[in-house]
Amino acid sequence: MSIKISIITPVYNAEKYILDTADSVLSQTYSDWEWILVDDCSTDDSFSILLHLTQKDKRIKVFKNDINSRAFATRNRGLKEASGDYIAFLDSDDIWDVDKLKIQLEFMMQNDCEFCYTGFKRFKTNINNSSKIISVPNKVDYKSILFSNTIATSTVMLKRDAFNEISMKDVYYDDFVLWLDLLKIKQFAYGINYCLIYYRLTDNSLSRNKFKSIKKVYQIFRDNLGLSFIKSRVYYCFWVFNTLIRYIKNY
Repeated sequence: MSIKISIITPVYNAEKYILDTADSVLSQTYSDWEWILVDDCSTDDSFSILLHLTQKDKRIKVFKNDINSRAFATRNRGLKEASGDYIAFLDSDDIWDVDKLKIQLEFMMQNDCEFCYTGFKRFKTNINNSSKIISVPNKVDYKSILFSNTIATSTVMLKRDAFNEISMKDVYYDDFVLWLDLLKIKQFAYGINYCLIYYRLTDNSLSRNKFKSIKKVYQIFRDNLGLSFIKSRVYYCFWVFNTLIRYIKNY
């Protein structure tokens, strides 16, 4: 019996990039997938493009929020619509390697893995001019990603029935908090340390505003995780240090 993968993509004003992303999904060598795209009240032609895509492939399913709800709620809407055995996240401006789903699913099944992520490269306009690979550790646990989160959203695949609930929270780094929630349930997440994803750098990318937004991490430690003042300060200092090191190494 084939294993179905649900791909979850929130869309907001992505008309410039969504067709490139679509090409990378439609080119996947693993074919048993559904692609759930949820438009968050885009003001450009994104929704029209999405509707056109549904005419090209019946595996593509498009929904639209009634009101602008931001990425966390839009992903959650997609998760509610999903029917797959596995969940894969893909942002609307990123690009997958053609073997991404095949390689990651095989790895997860062979290694009895329920939470998997991969290495990736960054690019601005052309993946052929992308950065060197952003390496990832073979595995991480809850405590290790408090010191440094190396898990990029578009690299993640989850075995759905391994978790009671897969849901993003209304926080600045909604993906990071989800990884923490999942690692409370499963001790480890496992990495495939080669590039299966190309992460597009845009003016709106969180990583492009890293040094403006990194203070939000401290708020997560204090407000969302309930860590003490001292522990929050310690983890925050390590986070900043490790972020700086990664920035220097990869740019």
